[in-house]
Amino acid sequence: MWDISGSLVILLNALAEATEDISAAIAKSQAIIQFLFFLTTTGLTPGWILEDVLSCLTTISEDNRDLCQSIVDSDGGRNYATLRGLQEEGGAKTALVCGLLHNVFSALEWHDQSRGRDGACDVVLVPSLTRVLEKTRLETSLNDNSRGLGAAGILHVALNVVASIGTELQRSFARGKPNEEWNGFDDAEPMTRDEVEENGEMNGNDVGNEDLDMDEGGDEADAEGMTDDLLADMDMVTGADESDLDVSGLDDLPTLRELIQKAIPQLVRLANSPLASDEDVAVHSDALSALNNIAWTVSCIEFANGENSEIFQAWLPTAQRIWSKVITPILAADTADVKLAEAVTSLGWALSRGMGGQTPLHEEEHRRFISLYKASDSIPAEEDDPFQSLGVKCIGVLGQLARDPAPIPINREVGVFLISVLEAFPKTPLAHTVEALNQVFDIYGDEEFACDKEVFWKDGFLGHLESILPKAKAAAKTVDKRTSEELRTRADEAVLNLGRFIQYKRKHKP
Repeated sequence: MWDISGSLVILLNALAEATEDISAAIAKSQAIIQFLFFLTTTGLTPGWILEDVLSCLTTISEDNRDLCQSIVDSDGGRNYATLRGLQEEGGAKTALVCGLLHNVFSALEWHDQSRGRDGACDVVLVPSLTRVLEKTRLETSLNDNSRGLGAAGILHVALNVVASIGTELQRSFARGKPNEEWNGFDDAEPMTRDEVEENGEMNGNDVGNEDLDMDEGGDEADAEGMTDDLLADMDMVTGADESDLDVSGLDDLPTLRELIQKAIPQLVRLANSPLASDEDVAVHSDALSALNNIAWTVSCIEFANGENSEIFQAWLPTAQRIWSKVITPILAADTADVKLAEAVTSLGWALSRGMGGQTPLHEEEHRRFISLYKASDSIPAEEDDPFQSLGVKCIGVLGQLARDPAPIPINREVGVFLISVLEAFPKTPLAHTVEALNQVFDIYGDEEFACDKEVFWKDGFLGHLESILPKAKAAAKTVDKRTSEELRTRADEAVLNLGRFIQYKRKHKP
């Protein structure tokens, strides 16, 4: 009986994962749902079958409000109570049930500002997931039954749920506003920008084996100076103990508070783990993905002019710790792995966006990203989204590292790099040109910044931008909106803004 039941569950899960239509059809079958929940609540189901049941329910419940409401209400709430009880069992059961409950909370829109039954939302899942991350070790599996999930599988599930919670966190940011526009012009309409989440969010891509030669271009800093003692010194400055972090300003955002205090330290630990096996590499990739999603969500909160200062004060030391503990070691290691380079660049971009010019740069790390950009020339952009390329991400993080109050030497070096990217057009991909222009606008959009006079005007950037305008305008018109709508839209916006920017700078010449 158990073998037949287990085979049915595996078949249902495989069918549900095949297409959304099949998943929706399965979710509408009362007989199937009753069967799955009988296996969940009976207390007699073997562990490996229960794991498959929870996985199947998670698959069919995603973005399915009707099913999620049924899970909460059916059988007098018994099914939901059973799931909440399984949440505390540890190991695979906890990881899988947290994924299912996360789907329920998301579909029913239960979040920090709108709690569900018994105050439930993602905040109740973070401590459980953190315990799974802390106690699950790749060296020893928590599941004695070879038919169930092993340690690597458990970590994969838990890390992906944390990553999804990091993205879903945006619902709770009632006080935060996405940073979608640059207001550097006083005499023109605000310039719009696409939502930055699209540029940075990762979806759990596995780290691959593609090679990337970071030494092309030869400008990067020497990594040999990154000694253990030096990293320890950096940790004393930027790595405050998590228990000492001031999160008192996050009472209205308890999910973010729990992520900062509990989950992120475990994510950082896993992102620092030795890569001795394929399983290690996969877990490392998932940990980077979770950190990336959280960092990008926080980076979309408006921190300028003292807005949301409580969130900023709680997030800043955490972001600095992630940079020093994760970004710095990977950059120093001269990775030759394309996927890893993309992951660390995306995470670096998100972190630097949210630190307000207080990124703990060391050993001229900005040169590492310049070298990564040069080495990325041989890597084709993603056909579906050219703005997801490694080159665009390098430009994005460099632009953030150069923003005021960055030291003038770093600002100049990055500024010259961005101008060189623009002047190389049309050899430079259009998506790179668009991002480089947007970063120039942000870096030099305020004449009160020291870099405006010391770099922009002293180095003659205006003349270079004036020569770029006609080439960029002509190139934008060649993009077919029917096949590349986003590229055409963003290129048109960048060209329009470049014209305005040039006029603005002419009027404000010192």
